[in-house]
Amino acid sequence: MVLRVKKSGSAETPLDLALSRRTSKRKSNLAYWVGRAWAYWRYARHVEPQWLEARQLQLVLANWPKALHGLRIVHLSDFHLSRRVPLSLVVEAVELANCYQPHIVALTGDFVHSGSKYVEQLADTLARLRAQIGIAAVLGNHDFAVRIRLGWSRPSLSILVESALRQRGVRVLRNQAWPIEKNGTLLYVVGVDDLWSGLCDPQAAFGNVPNDAPCLLLAHHPQTIEQLKGRRAVLTLSGHTHGGQVNWPGLGPVFLSGKMRRWASGLYSHRNGLLYVNRGIGYGLRLRYGVRPEVAVFTLLSRESTL
Repeated sequence: MVLRVKKSGSAETPLDLALSRRTSKRKSNLAYWVGRAWAYWRYARHVEPQWLEARQLQLVLANWPKALHGLRIVHLSDFHLSRRVPLSLVVEAVELANCYQPHIVALTGDFVHSGSKYVEQLADTLARLRAQIGIAAVLGNHDFAVRIRLGWSRPSLSILVESALRQRGVRVLRNQAWPIEKNGTLLYVVGVDDLWSGLCDPQAAFGNVPNDAPCLLLAHHPQTIEQLKGRRAVLTLSGHTHGGQVNWPGLGPVFLSGKMRRWASGLYSHRNGLLYVNRGIGYGLRLRYGVRPEVAVFTLLSRESTL
């Protein structure tokens, strides 16, 4: 009796097929994750940094005078004009701000990223802003050329930035208050120098402001609100954080320390008044995810007038 063995040739066994499918799935998963990571990176580098958002907030305030009901403020911050931040982004922000026909435009610092090269160019662009009452500004740490971690300083830069803005009709508040009369009521816009500059002096800025007067505070660094020592602003407008640049789901603002995460971006309530932290227009590192550049628009309403 002859036993004949039938050869299977190159046909794959069930085990071979299973291993082949697993390898194929692994390759597919790898391609998926690489492709997804690349898409996120491209979006964070090339889409969101230029995707400007207008954020409108209506604030009903208990102690806001009826005479100032409906006061509209546009808030811009952290332009960081440089070779990385295109002038077109700032132009778009200015045009968007003008669309809301604000009574007051508030600018809260970091006009340039470093050095004096872009100061005049930025000032010329901001001169296109239109406000029924006026434009107020304070300086940021980059305008003083101060960064605590790097420890560098160039005091003359702040003089150049201040001068360029003043020449274009912007009121730069250096620990000063700007009294505004509207409908027979005085409103004070108070501005302080940046907290890191070593020149921030809220007591001097509030020196001539009556304790019960309606008051807005402009301060580049949001932690300034903790330095008011008994003085209070109805609304403090700040910037500095850029919203952390990347707000990753589950991780939050990844580039902010634990202390600064308290003031990452948006509206906060504090014993010294409301605080709004603007995500800013520009950037140092061209990378934004979940924190689009913004133009913030506030309409301040008297609770008495809304009843």
